[in-house]
Amino acid sequence: MKYQAQITYNSKNIILWGEQNNYLKTMLKKIGKNISFAGVFKDDGFSADRENGWKKFSVEDLKSIENPVIIIADENIECIKRKVKYLREENLQYDHISNYGNEISVQILDALNYNDYTDYLENHICFDKEIRGNGKILIKKCNDSAAGNIIELGKVLVVESLSIYLFGKSSSIKMGDSSCQQVSLLINTNGSISIGDDCMLSRGIHIAQPDQHLIFDLHTKERININKNIDIGNHVWIGRTVQILGGCFIADNCVVGACSVTSGKFYERNCIIAGSPATVIRRDIIWARDDQTNDFQTYFECSDKAALKYLNDDE
Repeated sequence: MKYQAQITYNSKNIILWGEQNNYLKTMLKKIGKNISFAGVFKDDGFSADRENGWKKFSVEDLKSIENPVIIIADENIECIKRKVKYLREENLQYDHISNYGNEISVQILDALNYNDYTDYLENHICFDKEIRGNGKILIKKCNDSAAGNIIELGKVLVVESLSIYLFGKSSSIKMGDSSCQQVSLLINTNGSISIGDDCMLSRGIHIAQPDQHLIFDLHTKERININKNIDIGNHVWIGRTVQILGGCFIADNCVVGACSVTSGKFYERNCIIAGSPATVIRRDIIWARDDQTNDFQTYFECSDKAALKYLNDDE
């Protein structure tokens, strides 16, 4: 389901609905003056109306005002889902308060039933409804210029966390039907990070398209660390605490060894890449997700045969 946050901005009747007062106080500080509220909805022991002098709206009140938008101010996912169910039955527009701060939770978007969401800074977030795992997916807007970016996530399995840091505008992040434990993605203006399907990313992985700060030639004073894009193919296994930097290209069916650091381009498929800086240390490999508790000795014993989809035609 789609939602554009400009709907909220165009409404003069933005109304809060929540039960967790401490959470609301925290979020009001985070969102600052990004939106202003006309009042609160219903009465759940919510003290915000008394503290801020807001009007209290009933369901009947909402039927008589123009374009009301309900902003849910709860942290608990199940509370959010219950409110969403009610608001959809009443045919009311709604959003979540956290989406107007500097951090967007994909789990909250999912609870809102918004898997195609454009925030108030025109950042477009699209994800497959079959996202799995108990880990958090957070999109962090690191400054006021983090606008107009595109984030597309496939059927991602997140075990611990996937953190996406936006440092500029008009960038693009695309991750296919892959899995990760603990991964950070950093991107700057006009940058691109692409991660294919069937990839397996371990924990402590840092994928940074920009260098973050500027480096110049001493004599010409011209910048020498221009931002470069990152492209990771299909069925790539990235080991623990790997750092992948701007300009990196990794072909299909490769393995990146633990603790490696690279900005290199590896166009050859079916390789093991390792070291700092990383180099190809073995060719003509194929890997499977099956773990070593099975003690398999041949590829034919494995249940995971995804690698076969990405072999070269002559293999």
